[in-house]
Order: sequence, then C-alpha cells, then structure tokens
Amino acid sequence: MQILDILEPDINESQTNEIAIGIDLGTTNTLGAIFLDGKVEFLGGIMPSRVHIEGEQLEIDYANRSTSAYSIKSLMGKKVSDLSSDDLKSKNIKVANNQINIKLSESEYSAVELSSFILTQIKARAQDIAGHSITKAVITVPAYFDDIARQATLNAAKLAGLEVLRLINEPTAAAVAYGLDNHQEGIYAVYDFGGGTFDCTILCMQMGVFKVVATAGDNQLGGDDIDALLMQHFLSQNSLDPVNDPKLFLHLKDQFRRVKEDIFGQQSVTQIIYYLNEIFTYSLTKKEFNELIQPIVSETYNLFNQLLFESKLNFQNLEGIIMVGGSSRIEVIGEYFGNFIARDKIYDSHDPEKIVAAGAAIQAFNLANYCGKLLLDVVPLSISLEVYGGLCEKIINKNSLIPTIVKKSFTTHEDGQSGIIFNILQGERELAKDCRLLAHFELKNIPPMKAGLPVIEVEFKVDADGLLAVSAIETSTENKISVEIRPDFGLNQNKINQMIEDSYSHATQDLLLKYKIETISKAQELVKSINRMTSERADIYEDSNEEKEMLDKIKNLEEALKKEDLSEIEAKYLTISSMAEKLANKYISLVMSSEFKDKNLEEIKETYLEKVIG
Repeated sequence: MQILDILEPDINESQTNEIAIGIDLGTTNTLGAIFLDGKVEFLGGIMPSRVHIEGEQLEIDYANRSTSAYSIKSLMGKKVSDLSSDDLKSKNIKVANNQINIKLSESEYSAVELSSFILTQIKARAQDIAGHSITKAVITVPAYFDDIARQATLNAAKLAGLEVLRLINEPTAAAVAYGLDNHQEGIYAVYDFGGGTFDCTILCMQMGVFKVVATAGDNQLGGDDIDALLMQHFLSQNSLDPVNDPKLFLHLKDQFRRVKEDIFGQQSVTQIIYYLNEIFTYSLTKKEFNELIQPIVSETYNLFNQLLFESKLNFQNLEGIIMVGGSSRIEVIGEYFGNFIARDKIYDSHDPEKIVAAGAAIQAFNLANYCGKLLLDVVPLSISLEVYGGLCEKIINKNSLIPTIVKKSFTTHEDGQSGIIFNILQGERELAKDCRLLAHFELKNIPPMKAGLPVIEVEFKVDADGLLAVSAIETSTENKISVEIRPDFGLNQNKINQMIEDSYSHATQDLLLKYKIETISKAQELVKSINRMTSERADIYEDSNEEKEMLDKIKNLEEALKKEDLSEIEAKYLTISSMAEKLANKYISLVMSSEFKDKNLEEIKETYLEKVIG
C-alpha cells in the first residue's frame, strides 16, 4: 500500500466514525483514497480510466488494448453535435436516437455506465481494505464541468451504489491535500494540467475559511493533445496519411504517450514505433519536444495569466502555485513559472497524479465525520433572467461563492397579465440573445391586476455541487413553480472561453445598447402611463391648451421612438416628464377625492381592491 504522508491537524482518532472514499475520476487514470489514522491511503495503484469487455464482462484495461473505451470522461454531458472528429474516429462511438454510446464487442454503453463501472472498482478496493461496506464518496470534477456533466457524474456514482457527499473541483482538492487550508492566510494558484483537461484556480485562505476566488480552464485541452501532436509529427516526418481507423489511432497514440513520458528528465529519446506492419524509429530531442508542444503549453499560460488579470492579481501576490496533473511535470512548465515566482513557492513535491485523490479523501473524511472544515467554490459563469426588452438581469454573478441562494422580486409588464415566462441564461453579455439559454419555465394563474402590482419572488439556488435550481412564487396566491436546471446538452469549453472573451470585446457596445433599450422602454412606459391616466380622468388637465401641449409632446416622443433616435428620445423624454409628474399628482388627488370621499376604512379597502384587481 502506497501512503502519502499528509497529516490533518486537530483530528482525534476517536472521532473517526465513518469511512468515505475520495475519488479522482480522471480522463486518463482514476485513483481512490481514504483518510485513515491521520494519513491518506491510496486504494492500490493508479487505475486506467479504460474499459474493455472480456466475454460478457466489463474489465479495467491495464494492457492499453486498441479495442478498449478510453477518455470516457471527455464524453460526460456531451450531445451528438458536441462530438469532435477525433471523438468519432478514435472512440468507436455509436449514435442512436440522439444518444451517444461506445461500442465494446457486440455491446454498447453510455459514458455514465462505463464511469459507473470504474467507480465500482474503486469502491470494491476500499471495501477490501475497510472490511465492510462503504457507500459514501467525494468525487472530483474539472472546475469547468458544466451542470449536465456534473449531473452525469452524480448519476454514475448512483449506479455504483455511492452517495456523493460533494463534487469538488480538482484544483480545490489538490490545495486541500497540501494542507493549504491550514496554512497562514494568503492567495494560492493551482495549475492543473491533466490528461484530458486543463484548469487553473485562484484560492484564498483567510480567517480559517478556504475559498475559491476564481477559476478558468479548458476541458478540451490536456496531455492527450501532446500525444496527438507527437503522433502527427511522426506521420508528417514519414509522409504517412492521417489515421482514420479507431484501433490504429489508439494503438499509435499510446506509443507516443510513452515517448512523452520517457523524455521527462532526458535530453533526447529514441523509440521503436510499430505501425501498419512496419517498424519505424522515432527520435526526438528535448529542444524539439519543447518547440512542438509550445502552442499547447502557451495556451495554458494564457489562461493562467488571464485568470490573474481578471482577479486583479500578479505573481507577486501569490503565496505559491500548486502543480497538479501528470502533464504539469513537463520541465519547461516549471521553468516558465520559475521566471515569475521563487522555486520554493512552486508546490510539486507530491505526485501530481495522486494529489487530487488525496485531497478528495481528506474532504470525504471531513464531510463524513463533521469535522467543520469550510470549503467554498465559485460559479464559473453568471446566471441571469431575461427581462423586458431582451435584457439580462444578472442574478448570480460570475465567481460568486457557492453554495448560494439569491432572491429577487419581479412584476408584470401588462395590465391583467396572468403568466410570466422565465428564460434562464448563462453568460456575461448584456443581451439575452448573446447568452446561452439554460432553461425556461412559465408561472401561470397570476391574478389579473394592474401592471406592476403583482409581486413574483424568484429564487436561484446553486448547491455545493454547482447544480442550479430556480423557483418562482406569486406572493398574493402563493402559486409556485420550480425547476432544476438539467440542460440536454453540455457547454463546450471553447464556447465558455468565447463567451467570456466576447463579454470583454463587446462590453462598450453592449452597455450602450443596454442603455438604449432601457431608455426606449422607460419612454414607452411613460407614454402608456399618461394615456392611462387621461383615459380614466379627462379632467386632470387645467385647460384645453395644456391637453393639446401634452398630446403634441407625446406625438413627438412616439415619432422619436419609431426612429429609435436615442438623443431625440432622451430630449423629448425630459421635456415631457416634468409635465407628467404634475399630471400624476393631479390624478391621485382627483381619484382620492372622488373614490374615497365620505367612506369609512373598510369601504376604502374594498374600493382599493376593486381598483387593483378589477
């Protein structure tokens, strides 16, 4: 049994009542661990996240067979249109009824089913060590896994007979493993370069609270891309055509994974490559390797530096950088960060392929045994409601701490409106059309009232696993509807990055357009209010001249609204608003004197309700 010597302070052995597993369910490898007797114990060696079928039984593929299912995690939460050409040509994917399955022998399995099988094997290892049944776990996910991918992970765990105490982000787990939640106050960064995903995260330890400040990444960028790049380099050197056969692709890619691993610590590597019944010799120097992978590692640096910029930080503000994931061991990456931060502040002393599982095990222990450790993550993209005019009303801002609950009140826009459709959006732009629609639902049976009088309270709740639930209630009737956001597709990471970039590049344009829409809406409402008052009380005007003046001003404003000339709308709105305020005061006075004269309190209440509801 391999043991990572990580001690958790202030733990009394007598407090240990229940064992829960920490699981790093990875793209390339999976590892489980438990926190026992004050130390992390790994559940055997690293398990490949590859599954093959022997007879009719699923098995973990330790031999890297070309027929096995691999990179299963990269399919979690994807819909058919999200599949890349590499997915289709290398993973033996079968699509039917808009469902994605992987074919193994004569059978087909979903990514959830295969992930569940991997989790079952980890669970069995833990039970062998503990000598009794284990049903609870903390499972790590990439920081940028969206809602549907997180839900798919929960479903896989449920199939494996595991109760998930918490889904935690992989960078967060790494920081827990290093014990940074027990260190002095400060800001740390996590650079997590795994097999299939890249994440970077800013963490803050303050007054005993360990929280995620911000996170970014790309779930389509990882060590697998380096393997594929080396493979393409080999094919180009030997004037060979691209590989279209899934078995050949996987067999060749695995050989170049070994090239990548063998060059660690070496100045050059020479390897025999078997391909198309031929034997090739592939040689690569460290300099050539670094030049080849430069575009990939530079992309990780760009994401990392962008995150620092967004967080208004620089390298001097960091207490340290935690290196996570097998690809983070590439020497040029450590050299890059060594240019900006002292070497003793680069945390890489523990095996980067095991550190995430270790942190998950510690967190699993804390949650299972109520140790009171506080761990806070964040929302990666803002969540909004579409409001009148197609604008986005941000309810939960990007990088807000989770779990969180936010409540806001809304009302109707038209008289007698009996329903409201809520469009729930994700993104950083100001207009709904530029954001991603997560879901929509309708609150019906609102009592017919004057516009603006019904009160609809909307509650947005993001739980500790990053899953969103929304509910709306009309306060006078307590009519309520709720929805858990379960979108039927995943959000490609490239799309997430593009959404954030667009929010910056279009910021000025969006704000100007938002101001224009708000100004037009405000002017339209003013015209509507004046028309309503005058239709109900024609005697609010002092004389016919005042009435004619107002009608002329309204006509001019309506003409400006048709042309959508912002400066003209603003000018005409200002000229009419002071007159409108005077009319409103006169209107209220006339209504009060005529409706409530010589009436007692109960009669006034009854008249008021008739006016509101009728």
